[in-house]
Amino acid sequence: MPHWNWPGREGQNIEVRCFSNCKQVELFLNGRSLGKKAVTQDSHLDWTLPYAPGVLSASGFDAEGRVTAQTKVETTGVPASVRLVPDHTTIAADGEDVSVFKVSVGDAQGRTVPVANNLIHFELSGPGKIIGVGNGDPACHEPDVYLVQNPVQSVGLNEGWRWNKVTKLNSQPRAEYATNFDDSSWEGTDVQSDAGQLGDREQAVFRVKFQASQRDLSAAGVSLNFELLDDDAYIFVNGQHVGDGHVEKMPAVFDVKLFLHPGENTIAVGVINKGGPGGIMNGVTLEYRFEPIPPHWQRSAFNGLAEIIVQTTKQSGEIKLTAAAEGLVPASKVITSTAGNYRACLP
Repeated sequence: MPHWNWPGREGQNIEVRCFSNCKQVELFLNGRSLGKKAVTQDSHLDWTLPYAPGVLSASGFDAEGRVTAQTKVETTGVPASVRLVPDHTTIAADGEDVSVFKVSVGDAQGRTVPVANNLIHFELSGPGKIIGVGNGDPACHEPDVYLVQNPVQSVGLNEGWRWNKVTKLNSQPRAEYATNFDDSSWEGTDVQSDAGQLGDREQAVFRVKFQASQRDLSAAGVSLNFELLDDDAYIFVNGQHVGDGHVEKMPAVFDVKLFLHPGENTIAVGVINKGGPGGIMNGVTLEYRFEPIPPHWQRSAFNGLAEIIVQTTKQSGEIKLTAAAEGLVPASKVITSTAGNYRACLP
């Protein structure tokens, strides 16, 4: 070690280390011997030599001087393609079995480029799922696991509330709940306060208007959240009754997507206070929940390598993994998930 890709350092000295359990090791650069050295047990050998592109090789000898081991590292070309090699091409369709794919960045001759750090993107199809990626770099800050994102947009509805005391409230429609009711003469109020607007056994209707865009309403769900309704409450959106709230249910949450429309919308809340301070307190929010975004799996290569773990579901079929990086030829590999196929675990 190390690798033999040092562009720009031609002629500069590079320290080369060799680890071996042979008796002697001879180092070669582009076929020229750099000397033979005896191996000290549980140690390593060092050479310092000027860098020149090519092949750095080593031969190990036993006590009789016979060559018993050989290895080499080569100067590679620039990154050209991505390669995938699974450790198993057939796995059990049991929802637990996995195949670990070795991911490598190769040059035009298919040699792993040891200085490649390309960001590699992964896609999977078929009855399987990706459960982790890695690259062996202890300083890498990229996540090992990517989770499904559930985008949520919360909008505070704490400004513009008006209120007016009334009597005989219930869940039946009344003029104050209607969309076009004129509440301009009503007083404003702070629905974020924890003091409450109502005294003992008082009743009131609270109203607020807000805007909703077409994008807002493209959400999979929209909830109206009251942190505290004290004591009993009747909630209307655009004149339609969407549900009732009670002090023992905190917070009070209502699914209101079906009651909304683009543009201006109106919320009206009738509150009956049975004792002590009451009203709308501690804040109101609208929560838009959009469709889950599937994870985008990716990992940077380290020393030209990365790994990705694919796990089966409980369905049989072909699982196809594709790996791609900008400017490189992508790679795809298919493995098979088979029912009743269980690998033995050997010690």
